[in-house]
Amino acid sequence: MSEANDGGIKMVTAIVRPDKLGDIKQALAETGAPSLTVTNVSGRGSQPAKKGQWRGEEYVVDLHQKVKIERSSSSRSRTPSRSGQATRGPMRSSE
Repeated sequence: MSEANDGGIKMVTAIVRPDKLGDIKQALAETGAPSLTVTNVSGRGSQPAKKGQWRGEEYVVDLHQKVKIERSSSSRSRTPSRSGQATRGPMRSSE
C-alpha cells in the first residue's frame, strides 16, 4: 500500500474564454511558470444561448467554446500576481 499524498503537488485548472488564453500564458511566463496544458472544451454557464437559422431551420447554440488550462504546482510555492502579491484561491475569469 502506498503512503497518502502529503500535498506536495497540486493541479490548478481554469476554464476560460479562448480570447483570454494569450493573457494567461503571458502572465504565467512572467511569473516563471511557463508550463501548462491547454485543451479545447465546450460548455455552458451564465452566457445566454444564441439562436440561429440554417437552411430555413432555427437552431439554438447553448454550448460555447472554451479553453481548459491545466498546470501542476507545488503547494509550497506561491504564484505572484500581476500586482506583485502572492495569490491563493480559485481563478476567476471576468465574463
